[in-house]
Amino acid sequence: MNRFCIRHILLLLTMFFVACSDEETTYDIPKTPEEPVQIYRPLLTYNTLCTEEQLDSDAQSVTAKQTFSCQDSMLTQLTYEQSLTAVELVTMSQATTLTYLTDKVIVTDSFGNTLTYLLNPHGYAESCTLETNGNVKRQYYFYYDSEYHLTAIEEYLASDNFETAYSRIVIKCYPDMIQLAHKVDQYFQVFIGTFNTNVPSNSLAIPNPLLAELHPLSMHTPALYAQILGNIHPLYFQQIAPKENEESQEKTTFYYNFDEAGIPTDCIIQTESYGETFNRKISYQID
Repeated sequence: MNRFCIRHILLLLTMFFVACSDEETTYDIPKTPEEPVQIYRPLLTYNTLCTEEQLDSDAQSVTAKQTFSCQDSMLTQLTYEQSLTAVELVTMSQATTLTYLTDKVIVTDSFGNTLTYLLNPHGYAESCTLETNGNVKRQYYFYYDSEYHLTAIEEYLASDNFETAYSRIVIKCYPDMIQLAHKVDQYFQVFIGTFNTNVPSNSLAIPNPLLAELHPLSMHTPALYAQILGNIHPLYFQQIAPKENEESQEKTTFYYNFDEAGIPTDCIIQTESYGETFNRKISYQID
């Protein structure tokens, strides 16, 4: 792996895991509204959504591709592929399926993992149990605001008898920004995210790629894209940065390109930290 990739990985680790502070205690979990206005299931407006990213290394380039496939306006399958060319093209694929029942969604993958989401009357997940080969490993709880944007997710582990939250994300929404508190084990960080009002709106409800990679949200990619974890914000993010970044001056900026219909074709993710710049590019194909 080249130095660029190593620095990028270290940068992400630094960005997501910093020493815990007393500020964490100020982030209370918002309560989900109790009275439903109507009963419905969130619907998607595309048939397939493909994301593709080139992952470079000293050995060879790897292409990572995710394909989200829908039926009846609901996400039913996520296929993840990695392709590389050594002597010949080699492709590795893993599929995840979503099954919708009256009050739950069951997500299964080819590794023997099953996530069972219990839904509220609005069709959004209240809790989730992760089982591996029939053994319960993790439990998750989800919270929303009055407009059913996700405001918090908590993760509990079987190894801790499900007593204390191992990881947590708490989101406070404002008209032009969000404040996100991120905790994993003993580490804690606060991020500030600002929205871009100079580009088309996020009409397809595509999650922000950086937030989607934050643990424990990263454990729920199919559910996040299926919108059973709340409504995606209608504006794209312009920038996300740690709240305490005086020394590193760290910030991540998102540069989206769109077609004539206002549909995103790609996103360049540029992270600046300690005077260095790291770029990623995610391409979108939407039908």
